[in-house]
Amino acid sequence: MSGFTWIPFYKELAEKLLEYKDRRDELVKFVYSSLDKTDYLSMEDGKTPIKDIDPFTFFGIFNRRTSKENRVKNLMEIKKFFNINAPVPTDFDGIPILNNLNSYYYDWSDKKSFDELWDIFIKFINNGMDQILFTKLFNKKNIGYAKATMPLFWIKPEQYMPMDNNSKDYLIKQRIINRNEIKPDNYLSLLDIIKGKLNSNAIVEKSFVEISENAWLNMKNNKINYWAVGYAWESTGDQRERFFNDGIWEEGYLSHGDTRFKADLDEVAIGDILLLKSSATKGKGHSTSFTKLVAVGEVLDKISESVFSIEWLTPNTLPREFDGISYRKTIEKMRNDEMKKFAERIINNKGETMKNKLENNGKYAEYVNLLKNTHNLILHGAPGTGKTYLAKKIAEEMQAEVGFVQFHPSYDYTDFVEGLRPVKDNGNGQIGFERKDGVFKKFCEKALLSTSSNNDLLKDLNDNPTIWKVSLEGTGDNPTRRDCMENGYIRIGWSEYGDVADFSTYEGYTEYGGSVVLVAFQHKMQVGDIVLSCWSSTEIDAIGIVTGDYEYRNDGGDYPRYRTVKWLVKGIKENIVEQNNGKTLTLASVYRLSISMKDVLKIVNKYRTQKLSNLSNKNFVFIIDEINRGDMSKIFGELFYAIDLGYRGEKGKISTQYQNLISESNVFYDGFFIPENVYIIGTMNDIDRGVESMDFAFRRRFTFVEVKASDRIEMLDKLDDIIREEAISKMNSLNNAIWDDKNKTGTDGLSSAYHIGGAYFLKLERLGGDFNLLWEYHLSPLLHEYLRGMEDEKEKFDALKKAYDNPHVKSEEKDKQLENK
Repeated sequence: MSGFTWIPFYKELAEKLLEYKDRRDELVKFVYSSLDKTDYLSMEDGKTPIKDIDPFTFFGIFNRRTSKENRVKNLMEIKKFFNINAPVPTDFDGIPILNNLNSYYYDWSDKKSFDELWDIFIKFINNGMDQILFTKLFNKKNIGYAKATMPLFWIKPEQYMPMDNNSKDYLIKQRIINRNEIKPDNYLSLLDIIKGKLNSNAIVEKSFVEISENAWLNMKNNKINYWAVGYAWESTGDQRERFFNDGIWEEGYLSHGDTRFKADLDEVAIGDILLLKSSATKGKGHSTSFTKLVAVGEVLDKISESVFSIEWLTPNTLPREFDGISYRKTIEKMRNDEMKKFAERIINNKGETMKNKLENNGKYAEYVNLLKNTHNLILHGAPGTGKTYLAKKIAEEMQAEVGFVQFHPSYDYTDFVEGLRPVKDNGNGQIGFERKDGVFKKFCEKALLSTSSNNDLLKDLNDNPTIWKVSLEGTGDNPTRRDCMENGYIRIGWSEYGDVADFSTYEGYTEYGGSVVLVAFQHKMQVGDIVLSCWSSTEIDAIGIVTGDYEYRNDGGDYPRYRTVKWLVKGIKENIVEQNNGKTLTLASVYRLSISMKDVLKIVNKYRTQKLSNLSNKNFVFIIDEINRGDMSKIFGELFYAIDLGYRGEKGKISTQYQNLISESNVFYDGFFIPENVYIIGTMNDIDRGVESMDFAFRRRFTFVEVKASDRIEMLDKLDDIIREEAISKMNSLNNAIWDDKNKTGTDGLSSAYHIGGAYFLKLERLGGDFNLLWEYHLSPLLHEYLRGMEDEKEKFDALKKAYDNPHVKSEEKDKQLENK
């Protein structure tokens, strides 16, 4: 046990803080001038220092993920500043800490946030915390339940229990409380329950502090269990999306609700490891059975009895198959076999990986905040500074889906937004033209529709899906409809015509309207289109996606014409007259409907049995590499208006050049707009031609951020330590010789735009660490190009070579060398 040495210090500090309610400027000055690792405290742009601070955030400075040495160092400074009598604590075991990415309590967008937090803090110190005051605290933006309870425990640990993940899990495992009792609106009454058990000796602990510390020790010392969890390869796209993007595992979810083999889910604990695997099966080239390992993840939290929050640690080596290994249950504790040993190696490497991840979070937070605030960002600077890599890391930090394109001089509006593209017409070999979405418009459509529960739709849809009405042996219940629903297809008739290769050229029609229907079913309906099954003149009973081409089956009886379909919902009864522009459904077997894709998605989500409750849009980041190499006006066209931050969403709706060709079912039928969850990052090298000619109307819609070589030193962390240090030294020396921003010295005719970025030095990995080869193969040719045609070209080149070769020469000696030369 730690001896709880932190309690007196924290209590005294809380009392001292009361004196600074009206002297917060002094507090802010002290934080920035005397405390270490506080640069994360900023406004929303990630740059502007805060001018105010609240007491909860102040406590968070030394109760967040950082080294013990740093915590002690800060507390020593705090002791001096506040003249605290209690000794500085040096043991922090069992104290719940904040996540580094969310370790402040104020709200950027609310100027009253700081005053309100001070008022809550003062009432808490003087009178304690009642349920109304606590509700006011945890309901504030950026706080929540667990985060609201931590400072209560830090300051008054004898009265308040933290509800961080470790503590919650321990309370449940020790049967102190039930999971369903852990609710924010139940916090104080829950504390009374725990206090009652403390006072009656019903549990071994004597205080909230002991519970918190035992929870921490339990998490630290408990043996980690490894679980094989079910995953079916045929599971739908939104299920896979839920796994990997949302970090959720629900028992039975990917094994079709199979509960025959349910384990005791109470055994699965925070910190346990899940191995996501496909069903074991027999296969050619394998032994009697094999299991395909898809992902390895760690349980971060239990959301409910059977739903877990997961951090996936999947390495590049997965998926991987293991012969002779079989786990048949939905969830099953693993044996000590090769698959488990493989996962253990992944977990053993996790510590260093997570350390690097935490250390790098701060490097990207500034860019993430800026992009979220502006929506349009251009990263520019010298070559090799890792701008494209940085753009991808920003998107990764935002947990965004990424689109990517590289501009070039021949790239145009047709590629980016939309245009006419040649297509084969009706399968007869003739070439026609069809409007097709460009890469950015497709991306925007996906972002607009991509709620968590829509991802399987997006995966299977074609670029421009048509929505069809299909009658299956008329209306109401019938054998053909039941067969189609059970076996995943649609069927229509006209069996008297037999197997006709091409109905568009057929002349033997005997029934009016058959030609239109058969040509539509055989040729115009495409894989990736939507079909709505007609139940009556007003209702549909199923929605599906066409997954197969036209087939004629001789055993199909009166309905021999087939197309395979993935049914999204079936067995429903939904009136669609209003969504279909007020039109009832007619007798024709197949025809296009006027219903929009948005309305189709609403119906699907209304009836889907395995839908998610959270339908909020996720982030989408579109990266444009070498953005300055394209003709902006030609590529963006009328999008100059729509990409402006003030016109995101439907308020910025525009008519594109081919608006009259867009079908009613298209989400942009009434006009194109860029969804608010779409962010754009462009990258460009400052020395490339075309930078200065960029349209000013385009420039003012983007925020430009220079990425310097010195900003991206972490790129070189991949190198061995000795090589890395030498690489940094040579890079800095060479770049200062090209142009030294600080001293305004360097090579005439060059600037910092000509600096050499770390990406060039990463080539040392494949050059065996040979700096001479790096110079000869990569740096020398580049620098010759920089200096081509300049006066004293050779002398300037030699000076750069000398700076590269002798990076350890003191700056004054370098100056003398240059003067003598």
